[in-house]
Amino acid sequence: MEAYVKPGAIGQPMELLLVTTILPKLYPYNNQRNTTICAVNISKAHGNENNCDLSIIIFAALFKDVPAIEKQIMSNIPVEVGFEMYADFEHYSSGIYRHTAGEYLSGNAVKMLDWGTENSTDCWISANSWNSVWGESASLL
Repeated sequence: MEAYVKPGAIGQPMELLLVTTILPKLYPYNNQRNTTICAVNISKAHGNENNCDLSIIIFAALFKDVPAIEKQIMSNIPVEVGFEMYADFEHYSSGIYRHTAGEYLSGNAVKMLDWGTENSTDCWISANSWNSVWGESASLL
């Protein structure tokens, strides 16, 4: 489990969640959105293809454009995104976040929930997994 809690390891925790909870035969992926699908065979990735009772497939949606992301969110399905986090992100408090100073720290993931405009600038409204005193009650633009 230790390998799944390293900073910036976005894919690994999601892989663990999907490997332990989703059975493709029971819950097949239905591509009704404007997405490109990537499939990873977990049993081959971990070198145990001959010892698996079940071949697990992970699907990741790579959105082709902004309307596709908006359509996903309008379907009440948040979009997980990863980005490069710099030192000034830790001190974000309100408004649209823009990197202005500080060194690169690691990767971070947030959940995009909505979109909007602030002071004539379009932005994504996202939730961070940090505590509620960070940012705008754990949200950011």
